[in-house]
Amino acid sequence: MLDKAQHALDKAKVNMRRDLESNLEAYCQQVLQLREQVLIEIPTSQELTPDEAFAVIHDFRHRVEAVYLRKHDLQAGLDIFNMESPEHRELKDTERDLELANQIWILVRDWTRAFDNWKTGRFDELDISEMETVAGQFNKKVGKLGRDVKRWGIWEAMRTKLTEFLQTMPLIQDLRNPAMRSRHWDALKRDLRRNFDETSAEFTLETVFSIGLSAVPDLISELSANANKELAIEETLKEIETRWGEIDIDISAYKEEYFKIRSTDDLFQVLEDDAVALSTMKASKFYGSFKSRIDKWEGALALVSEVIELILTVQRKWIYLESIFMASEDICKQLPKESSLFIEVNATFGHVMSNAAEQPNAVIQCTATGMLETVTCMDDKLETIQKSLDSYLETKRDVFPRSRGSVGNMTLVQHHTAWRSLPESVPFVV
Repeated sequence: MLDKAQHALDKAKVNMRRDLESNLEAYCQQVLQLREQVLIEIPTSQELTPDEAFAVIHDFRHRVEAVYLRKHDLQAGLDIFNMESPEHRELKDTERDLELANQIWILVRDWTRAFDNWKTGRFDELDISEMETVAGQFNKKVGKLGRDVKRWGIWEAMRTKLTEFLQTMPLIQDLRNPAMRSRHWDALKRDLRRNFDETSAEFTLETVFSIGLSAVPDLISELSANANKELAIEETLKEIETRWGEIDIDISAYKEEYFKIRSTDDLFQVLEDDAVALSTMKASKFYGSFKSRIDKWEGALALVSEVIELILTVQRKWIYLESIFMASEDICKQLPKESSLFIEVNATFGHVMSNAAEQPNAVIQCTATGMLETVTCMDDKLETIQKSLDSYLETKRDVFPRSRGSVGNMTLVQHHTAWRSLPESVPFVV
């Protein structure tokens, strides 16, 4: 009885082992067939969409899971018969290839989304720095995958797209150059013989490619480079405008009732520096774009220089003559015409300098309507007064012969005034 039971058991073990071996062989065939199918059907073609590719990958991963489930079901029998669990390199390779396929298609999907967002968004709102960073990250990831999937069509297509995009980034950066002005865009339109509105919401990255801007990168690069150089001129002009909006004439009180220019050293230094800058701009090939502004400031600063120098000349003459005509009644009596003329100049000079004290901005004062003419007229009148005074004093040197060549005009005036004030009975020794 025991022998029969043992015999039946042995027979069952043989049948069980035979079934296990058969199932194991079928399992191995399943692994190999799955590997062959994956090698043929794995989504490596650029003709597929990401959704189609992910569907294929998902299906194969389910089949891999089924293979592992079958292997798990076999494991109990393998343990009973002390048989080794089969390890198939093909199954590992399949899993690896599916993971690589998943990674490349994730990159394709994400890049397509990013590019579509850039492509359809307003061109003047694109974040160029972000675009360059994101594209660089994608390119790095795709390059890393290339060590394993370089022969896949989708990898080659993706790498080509990224390379082409990165090659167009300088073009995009040039077009988005903040220095680009409407005149530069107008020049581009003339060269392309195309009309478009670069400021409209419809002007997108897609438009840039569709109207052929990507075909003229050298032209756009030159325009952008010129725009940068013109921007330097534009910024220098703004600096000059801002600076001269803050530069005042250094005015101080004089004899408590007048005002005069105290110092011009700093003013003339800035004048010289800015005149050189404007002269350099005028010699630039970009002068035409800023002609009116450069000419305006060149003229304004030239006028400031001329008026300030003339005021200083007038001021020196006025200070000298004021000490004579406002202090010597006798001179005024002897030179009544010149005295009246000086009183007129004195009032004008006082008015001009009072205005300058209230509003000392150099450009505002010196470019005021009629200022140059007013100061020139004062200078001419003071020169006339000075000549008459010199002529008059020269005649008095004959009265005081010892003063000739050794006494200045001021001293002579003082002697003359003192002499005229003496009583007639007091002799004046000469």
